[in-house]
Amino acid sequence: MSNFFIIEGISSVSAVINNTLNAYSNSRRRLTDVYFDMSKIAKYDRANYGRYRFLKENAHRCGYVFHESTTDEISVMVSGNTHGGIAAKMEFFEIDTLSADKIKDNSFYCYLDGVDDPFNVGYIVRTMYAFGVSGVILPENNKMNLFASTVIKSSAGLTEHVDMHTASPELLCSAFREKEYKIVCSSLRDSVPCHDADLKYPLLLVIGGEKRGISRAILSNADLNVRIDYSVPFNGSLPSVCAASVLGYEIGLQNGNTKCFKEKLIL
Repeated sequence: MSNFFIIEGISSVSAVINNTLNAYSNSRRRLTDVYFDMSKIAKYDRANYGRYRFLKENAHRCGYVFHESTTDEISVMVSGNTHGGIAAKMEFFEIDTLSADKIKDNSFYCYLDGVDDPFNVGYIVRTMYAFGVSGVILPENNKMNLFASTVIKSSAGLTEHVDMHTASPELLCSAFREKEYKIVCSSLRDSVPCHDADLKYPLLLVIGGEKRGISRAILSNADLNVRIDYSVPFNGSLPSVCAASVLGYEIGLQNGNTKCFKEKLIL
């Protein structure tokens, strides 16, 4: 396997750059090369010219090589056609193992148990970020390194703005118990409607995958199981991304975090 992978699009690339520039960031993720399709500014385009300047001017500060490239050169590198003329090489990285000292006091975290689809992982990270999550934890056997490009892109680069850790079910529960967090699982058994549940911080929300659900080791340690009540008779379950959206909104609502923010985080 190569020691780097390709990320694409201004959202993903600029998120890594902004995180590198952040003096308070402890991220070990770094770009080695950034590629920009010069045909995007052949005719003066204010938005693309701004992106060009942003990427070029931060090359020295972030330690990557900036390449003025062609459409064909970038097309060979990427897997799709939604890159907008921007791609970058990024070194593979290992996500840190969770420990109690890495957990912030009185905050909100999310654990994805058995959510295997990399698109879903990215979408849930984006959703949880919007509702104030401090960190997302993945199982020890996650495949983030294999699908890192997909996860970063589907999260719109927001994997670079939340803490990411890995943990076994046992480590997860013991670390959050040590920090006196409430463990809440999205599960039907012995559950209460999410809008009737106490979802105040500090809170760990556990969301299960659509095939395997949440492991017994975590369910047995949960303080509370919550469900999403439907408007019509329906025996099925929502996709994990949809469940995350509803539960994330309810958590944000109960903790006073649901406001309209119009400022753009990244280019």
